Amino acid sequence: MQSYIRLIHNYQEVCFTDEQTGQTIGILAGYGAGLNSYLIPFKDHTFNLVKGYNTKAEFEKLYNNVLLAPFPNRIKDGQYTFQDQSFQLPINHVKEQHAMHGFLFNRAFVIEEMYTLDNEAHLMLTYYYPGLIAGYPFPFHCQIMYDWKPQEYLTVTINIENTGNNTMLLGLGWHPYFTFPSVVNDLSLQLNCTKHFKVDERMIPTLETQKFDAFQQLNLIGDTQLDDCFGLVSNINDTNTIETVVKDEAHNIELSIIQETGQHQFNYLQLYTPKDRKSIAIEPMTCIPNAFNNGIGLIELMASEELKVAFKLKVRYS
Repeated sequence: MQSYIRLIHNYQEVCFTDEQTGQTIGILAGYGAGLNSYLIPFKDHTFNLVKGYNTKAEFEKLYNNVLLAPFPNRIKDGQYTFQDQSFQLPINHVKEQHAMHGFLFNRAFVIEEMYTLDNEAHLMLTYYYPGLIAGYPFPFHCQIMYDWKPQEYLTVTINIENTGNNTMLLGLGWHPYFTFPSVVNDLSLQLNCTKHFKVDERMIPTLETQKFDAFQQLNLIGDTQLDDCFGLVSNINDTNTIETVVKDEAHNIELSIIQETGQHQFNYLQLYTPKDRKSIAIEPMTCIPNAFNNGIGLIELMASEELKVAFKLKVRYS
């Protein structure tokens, strides 16, 4: 296993290459601690299973593959009330006039640990949020660990510690976009969920739910349009692992997102298919959109308390 650091438009990316399998992963320490590449051997070259950042324009417009904290998805109008106090978050989704995806997505994380062994790699990144945004005056320390065994899993572990004196509201999500040699219409999906959350015209959950069983078995996505949140467990206190599978049958490539569920864990999943049908976002979340207002999956972290969550990525190909 080899490691190296490179710059992409002045953003630091940590790369690991496994000589045995020919795989490489890249983590953008300098931009949201996101997974920027997962290269696998493909025909006479390599193929990136992640829709990463390469150009300056992409860094300016996209939220691809980054940590969503201290909330994932949307907060309606950027407003919420906590402990009888009203808060206004910055509006960064102008079209819908919502606060979206938290505010760590473009932050530079610090490399605390980085090492390789014969068949594994480890990276620990940290960021300290001092609580300076008026709409979220709750300081916290964020630690992200990537542990990669190419023939097994890429495990991503997130640890949040409340470093303030007051209880803080918290929701976490990850925002990976995956690409395949085939377009989305030709991919197959398997989704194990208990319910689908309906949304209004501004993409805010109405709190109505419905059954969704279109992909209980591995089925072709076809022209199905997805921008939806799903509940994965019927009882959030049940500790389990839930696997979501996307497969490119034509090229024998299969990718799994495996979520640790249970109390204050990744009990929800957002799926999104962009209009160009060239990628699919599979987003583990601890809460549903607008959780600061609807409370579904919302975590209250007391002073000095920590939260630890994890998910795994497994790639199979031939």
